[in-house]
Amino acid sequence: MRARASFTRHQVDRAYVEAQHALAVDKSHRVAAAVLIDTAPATVSPAELELAVSDALHHLDVCVAMSRRFAIAGQHEEALRLARGIEVSQENWTRSIAIGEAILSRFEENYGLRIGAPKVATSRTFSQRRCNALNGHGQP
Repeated sequence: MRARASFTRHQVDRAYVEAQHALAVDKSHRVAAAVLIDTAPATVSPAELELAVSDALHHLDVCVAMSRRFAIAGQHEEALRLARGIEVSQENWTRSIAIGEAILSRFEENYGLRIGAPKVATSRTFSQRRCNALNGHGQP
């Protein structure tokens, strides 16, 4: 497949175009869908990509790539929704990894966080809600 060949040669723009052509012929093409997600420009929203590859989302690697794309865009709830949607009958360890990545991606902005350093506001809110839930003072 041309899209995969272009992708492995680091010809990202060409791989994206070739993946679009392949999906125009077969909307459920697993490799084309995965390449499209991995090579799409940042200007393409994850929602647009999800729509473009919707017929191939039942494939594990496509679903994981799409979940990762949502996480990169900061849409963590959508990333988690896709990760949890992976069929349980498929590789359970891969499903668990995808869910874990979707949950942990929410904290990537705090990568360089040191003990005692202030957290980013979104993580602080998330952490506070979890702490309150553990202490019985509200919903998680």
